[in-house]
Amino acid sequence: MIVIRYQHRRIIDGISKPQIDNNHHQQLCFDYTATTMEKSNPKKISYLRFLLVFVVALILVWEQKNSPVVAEYDDEDTHDCCNCNRNLSRFLPSRYKHFTNMTCADLWSPFTLRYFKSEDHILTVIVSAAYTHGWVAMGFSPTGVMAGSSAMVGWIGEHNKASIKQYYLEEALELMVKPDQGNLNLTHVKPAVVLYRSTIYLAFQMHFGSRKSHQFILLAYSDKTPVDDRLKEHIERTTITFDFSQGSFSDAVQNLQDSVMTFKNSHRISSIFGWGALLPAGAIISRYFRHHDPLWYYLHASIQSMGSIFVLVTMLAGELLYREDEPDIWLHRAFGYLTLVLCILQVLAFVKRPSLDSKMRWYWNCYHALVGRTALFLGALNIVIGLQIGGSSTPWKVGYGVLLGVILVTVVILEALTWLGKPVKVRSPAFKTNLNR
Repeated sequence: MIVIRYQHRRIIDGISKPQIDNNHHQQLCFDYTATTMEKSNPKKISYLRFLLVFVVALILVWEQKNSPVVAEYDDEDTHDCCNCNRNLSRFLPSRYKHFTNMTCADLWSPFTLRYFKSEDHILTVIVSAAYTHGWVAMGFSPTGVMAGSSAMVGWIGEHNKASIKQYYLEEALELMVKPDQGNLNLTHVKPAVVLYRSTIYLAFQMHFGSRKSHQFILLAYSDKTPVDDRLKEHIERTTITFDFSQGSFSDAVQNLQDSVMTFKNSHRISSIFGWGALLPAGAIISRYFRHHDPLWYYLHASIQSMGSIFVLVTMLAGELLYREDEPDIWLHRAFGYLTLVLCILQVLAFVKRPSLDSKMRWYWNCYHALVGRTALFLGALNIVIGLQIGGSSTPWKVGYGVLLGVILVTVVILEALTWLGKPVKVRSPAFKTNLNR
């Protein structure tokens, strides 16, 4: 009531005489009504006021406890912005204050890592870095490169609004960095970001059941604040290998990263060229162009030989990648070895083929066609599986999809022409050879 009267009186002081009388009359009516209500049931009014204050306080406490992000500024200068001796319980959210026995390591200027790994493989991470503006990030990579990694990124935006999100780096391109995606299995404890004394702290918790002794960690920062959650290119980045069981780390050699990426691209390219292009082309020539004898035979043998070489390169690059990655690609690996065995059987069948007038020639033809078509089908299927579980970008998937579509359309057209057209007699070769085809 006092506040209401005070506000009305302040308004009255600034208006003319005729208006004062009308407004004063309205105020008296309002004051009389409110006073009458207050006198009629004072206990009810007090109870409602207390309940309102309690609910507001409860909401404020709950938001502070469960807010995903926290921004706090302190202009006090200090020399230990990223030092392991700093007491984080002074400013971190309550859900991260009870981790007092965290392992701390100065990774790379300006980054410091604090972490605690529980017996049930729950990893709590607090990474800090000197901060003025822009964004900072800590990522986890299976191969040591940006492509295929997942990262936690934090920044302070407009109006001191703090943000932290998980990103999936599909490729090392700005358009391929996807917000609110990634392979980090975060727990129900919400991530937080705190700005304190010109140091930014990113805190998050995730399930970490990696069987590898060393984990590739990506650290990066930029001076450009994200707009609509889109990250701009980093100013500087580095990759380290960290052992979460021992708390030790070492710099990841850039040449090793480049080699891993080279093997990955070699595996993709060789598999698409081998199983996706050359081997299907050789099979098409063998089935639909036999009337061009002996040209079809030499083309078929040459193309299949080149395709087999690409298959071997694919397997070699795949094995090198398998040693660096988690061994959870058993289906892709099993299909890879199965198709390799079928390819070897085709080569052996070519070497040991019976003569044209042999009684076993018909059985050999059936075997050769069945094994070849099975190998081509499994090879195409395994490429699709590999592109999916390998985190390949959209251009890779679209490119192979177009290639596969062209091959299927070509086969359908040639098969239709074979069934609808007249049978073609195979012409005698212009010159005799001693090869038993």
